[in-house]
Amino acid sequence: MSAGTAASGTDPGPWRPPILSREFHGSLDEPLLKRLSPVRLWRMLRDDARELSFGRYVIEQFVTSVLRVRYQNSMLGLLWTLLHPLLMLTVLSVVFSRLLKYPMDRFSVFLFAGLLPWQFFQASVGNASVSLIRQQGLIRKINVNLMLFPVSEIATAATHMLFAFVAMFVIMLGFGVFGTEHVGAQLSVHLVLVPLGLVLLWVFTLGASLALMTLTTFFRDMEHIISVALQAMYFATPIFYPVEAVAGSRSLTLLMYANPLRWIFEFFHCGIYYHRWPATEAWVVAPCAAVGMLLLGYSIYKRHEHEFIFRL
Repeated sequence: MSAGTAASGTDPGPWRPPILSREFHGSLDEPLLKRLSPVRLWRMLRDDARELSFGRYVIEQFVTSVLRVRYQNSMLGLLWTLLHPLLMLTVLSVVFSRLLKYPMDRFSVFLFAGLLPWQFFQASVGNASVSLIRQQGLIRKINVNLMLFPVSEIATAATHMLFAFVAMFVIMLGFGVFGTEHVGAQLSVHLVLVPLGLVLLWVFTLGASLALMTLTTFFRDMEHIISVALQAMYFATPIFYPVEAVAGSRSLTLLMYANPLRWIFEFFHCGIYYHRWPATEAWVVAPCAAVGMLLLGYSIYKRHEHEFIFRL
């Protein structure tokens, strides 16, 4: 106890880790529901959002350095951010167009609408879940908001996705894929659904990343479980097949309705391929799933935020 504290006669209380948010400080002995009350949760979200805003330059430097290191020794460099999704789309279009028995016009456009958002989700969750483990040396040295690391991983994946979206639209316009009367081959006002879908997907991904990052920091086996779970979710999400293709199976239909990504991906498919507005269920379920996952993941993260430094 310092002399100033002794003179004032106040008890400093138990030691708290420096990375602990102000809103959590002094409340670790309170019940979880009280600690995560709506008012307190909103204050924590506000404080973390403000700190992330202050650290936006750190996020920019992180994304730039990752892209530079990843492509510095390749002949094509950043062009791979455009070529990789194009080659992947070409391979999957050829394979699944031969395997799927469900007739679809312009299958490559449908696949394009779901594949790029999925690659963003997979890369974000996979990398963000181990972001604290990878940066544990830096975390031990400096006091920093830990959310900077998963947000930086998500920003890196979002950069790749935006490059890929631009490349795909340019290529499809160049080859005349858009501009005809066929389903999935025209530009329409429904393209405004794409940015809305991106916002919903980003919110959902952030929540899932925070929850899985917390679990992975405490249980290192989660890294392998997440990899397998993402592979299973890839086939359980209508990316290379429409929802109507599984309408004959009751169990698969129920799985589609229970999969939150299905409702979010409907915004991409409706905006790029079907050129129609999503069903009413999608307008309700997708925002609720995105916000619900963010609140769940953020609550799990804040519940154990003070323990991360001891687990790394």
